[in-house]
Amino acid sequence: MGKVVLITGTSTGLGYSLALQLLRQGYIVYASMRNLAKAASLKGAAGDTGILRILELDVQNMESIQRCVSTIIEEQGRIDILVNNAGAGFVKTTEMSSEEEVQWVMDVNYLGVVRCSKAVLPHMRRARSGHIINISSIGGLLGSHLMSFTVQPNLQLRDIPKQWPAIFSQVLIFISLSLSRVVFIPNLQIASFYSWSRMAL
Repeated sequence: MGKVVLITGTSTGLGYSLALQLLRQGYIVYASMRNLAKAASLKGAAGDTGILRILELDVQNMESIQRCVSTIIEEQGRIDILVNNAGAGFVKTTEMSSEEEVQWVMDVNYLGVVRCSKAVLPHMRRARSGHIINISSIGGLLGSHLMSFTVQPNLQLRDIPKQWPAIFSQVLIFISLSLSRVVFIPNLQIASFYSWSRMAL
């Protein structure tokens, strides 16, 4: 039986592609998104490949997260892998950024990871097994004067794999980080280049 993976932020981009890739590799994929009206594209692309369930999950809402996790536990009895992929951002200089925008991006990009991890960790601890993968941005390493607050949460995500393993390694729960990169190309489209964690899933 394939491993059960929950991926956040699968309506577009990396989360969308990752859900399809893991389906082809035999994983039981629970693809979550904030707006289920966007689910049709992923369903169509997946076709009859593997086991795919698309569930609603808003990383800013703990009740939404718990409801999604509870559904997976009821149906599968476990969650082997959590991929914290959902993210948000805006392009503004520091002085142009409003407090509401700063709070929003921190809430999605950092606290969203904390909330989702907190929801699955009790189940992983009971199973004495699990893997949490946090998708971050290379922008946290490079910096940008137009995206200073967007990349700030990525600096905090970089520290999670350093701190959490000391707590969870004894029950075989692994924490890893993968960096993604967004590049603006001349015709103003956006191309994403990313490195997937090489740790065994």
